[in-house]
Amino acid sequence: MFDFSKLSDIKFLTDSNPGALASKNLFLIVFGLIIILAVIVWFLAHYLVKKSKILRKFLETKVFYLFLTLGIGGLILTFFRLAGASFLSMRLLFVIFIFSILVWAIYLIFYLAVSFPREYKEESDYKRRAKYLPRSQK
Repeated sequence: MFDFSKLSDIKFLTDSNPGALASKNLFLIVFGLIIILAVIVWFLAHYLVKKSKILRKFLETKVFYLFLTLGIGGLILTFFRLAGASFLSMRLLFVIFIFSILVWAIYLIFYLAVSFPREYKEESDYKRRAKYLPRSQK
């Protein structure tokens, strides 16, 4: 079992040679699946979401890039750890990476709760009004 009290020890986090990664296959599988999930989200948004441009934009850009960054960044950090790169395999870099992904996810949740409903309402109001606007004749 992992001892979470070690995360407050600066020597543990900045150890330039942290040793072998015990669950390397698990990390590689999880981060690879996250990249696949990002591609699935992009395809679903691109081909299935046709009615709302705002929802498509949210899924194609914000959610897709979150998953893609998480997957690629995690794979890069895992490969640095497996290769034994002394400075780039520090545990502190992985903690900073996870913290930045959490901040990004909190931003997306905030956007989804505050800005997205307003933009979606504006889009639906525009679509409703556009039905009655005269179209150009060619």
